Amino acid sequence: HDLGALTRLVTTLHVMDRGRLIASGAPAEVLTNKQVREAYLGGTS
Repeated sequence: HDLGALTRLVTTLHVMDRGRLIASGAPAEVLTNKQVREAYLGGTS
């Protein structure tokens, strides 16, 4: 996914992992969410 494009195009981002919602809100907030980073970006470091 092109995360840069997503943050420019949407005002609310919803992220699901294994069929359940793990985060919802402003893109900048969601993309810094620990659960989102672990599920999609490989960790928090």
